[in-house]
Amino acid sequence: MDINVLSLYFLESNQKVSTARSAADLSNYHKHLEQVVHQIQTSDFPAKPGYPFPCNFCEYNSICPFAAKKR
Repeated sequence: MDINVLSLYFLESNQKVSTARSAADLSNYHKHLEQVVHQIQTSDFPAKPGYPFPCNFCEYNSICPFAAKKR
C-alpha cells in the first residue's frame, strides 16, 4: 500500500502537523474536491448589500453592481 504523508506548516508558531493517507484516500478526496469546485462555479451567490456589513467594507465592492448603486 502506497502511503503519502501530508503536512501543514504553521510558520508563526513553528509547528508542523503531519498525517498519512493512502493513494486511494487522496484519489477519493480529489474527486470530492472537484465536486465542490463545480458546485461553487455553478452556484448563485447573490449580493446582499448592507447586510451584515456595509458595501464600503466588502472586498468585492469595486466589481459588484450592487455596491456601484450605493456610491
